[in-house]
Amino acid sequence: MIDINLSQRIRYRHQQGEAIRSIARRLGVSRNTVRNYLRDAQHGLKTASAAGAFKLDAGDSHKLQELYSTTGGNSVVIQRELTKHPEKYGFAAGFQISDRSIRRYFLARHPELVHPSEDPTFPFTTEPGAQLQIDFVKAKFKFAGKERAQDVFIFEATYSWSRKSFLRVCPDMTQASWLMAIAQCLAQNGIPRQILCDNDKCLVSDHPRGKDHHAAVRFHPSFLWLCKPLGICPRACLPRRAKTKGRVERFGRYVQENALAECAVNRDRIPDKAHLQKELDQWLREVADKRRRKVANGKYRTVQELYEEEKPLLSFPPQIGTTFDVTTWTTKADKDAKVYLYGVCIELPAAFASALVYVSMRANGETLVMSPSGEMLAQTPVPTQNMHDFARDDRPVATVRPARGERKAPTKSSLLEAYTKIMS
Repeated sequence: MIDINLSQRIRYRHQQGEAIRSIARRLGVSRNTVRNYLRDAQHGLKTASAAGAFKLDAGDSHKLQELYSTTGGNSVVIQRELTKHPEKYGFAAGFQISDRSIRRYFLARHPELVHPSEDPTFPFTTEPGAQLQIDFVKAKFKFAGKERAQDVFIFEATYSWSRKSFLRVCPDMTQASWLMAIAQCLAQNGIPRQILCDNDKCLVSDHPRGKDHHAAVRFHPSFLWLCKPLGICPRACLPRRAKTKGRVERFGRYVQENALAECAVNRDRIPDKAHLQKELDQWLREVADKRRRKVANGKYRTVQELYEEEKPLLSFPPQIGTTFDVTTWTTKADKDAKVYLYGVCIELPAAFASALVYVSMRANGETLVMSPSGEMLAQTPVPTQNMHDFARDDRPVATVRPARGERKAPTKSSLLEAYTKIMS
């Protein structure tokens, strides 16, 4: 038997008028071989034989499938059951069969029982309320009245079990944008037990990268400052392993190919990022939340229905408003490396004199001061009463260090004693 390429060359040369003897000599085969392949185009090709009959074909197919499912496919147990009670399954008394014939029957007639398909909805183990995956997507969008498309930075988050998602248009991908977007997502949709992120420098300070499997990931202090109060456990995926957080990665592509494409059609009513945010919020409600996911038993449920089932397992503590109502802004330290917030003076390292810094403040007064690179410079509380009595950048009446407490106002006698001491 020769291969199909050689048989095609035989037919081609014969069609060109070449003699059989010449074809045989040039291709290195016998003349009889050339004649056989010219006489029958299917010569030498094996055809699949039809599946033969099985002894179990004579029985009740439905009951045999139930027996297979009940026994977990154990052919030895099935053989004993059919031998003991053949009439129950539609066979004559004295019916005999080997366990090997049973395996062949189910493999040929019911392969779906032998090799069941996996559930496509939850390919890896994830429990309701367990995990939130976060990421940023950078895209181009042309706003109404603009000649060129602009870069837009969209924070995206997806709850792993229900696929409930959150989008926030941010001015950039700095530390401030990460913190504010995460806080808004948790306050709106609930707090999971774990947040899965990539190795962005705003979230992860250092990852062992496989050099030391026992070394722990060092998360950025500001990220821990955000997660710690409510017991959220941060987790970083392996470097260069974006598929670890495949839920949010796939949703990011869905946003670009679907949401932004729909917004581009209606760009005439989207002049800025605030209007783009409104369009994305509407798209989440009307499109993303209505996606149908296949669950167990072949049934389908929408993302919103799955989220309603997951929601009781997410945390909505009473203090969420004061803990995650985070405001972030930029300010400039003075020449003495000090910043003033609501009547409180916060001293920074001398290297940051006249430098631009980021300030993040919770509604309860907890304040975090960071450098543009994300380095934590100071963490101090601001009295909530000061937030009512002072403007944001007001200096204190008497500049003091918060850690030392307020100094008492000098009395008349103390001033006299100081004057006498100087004059003497």
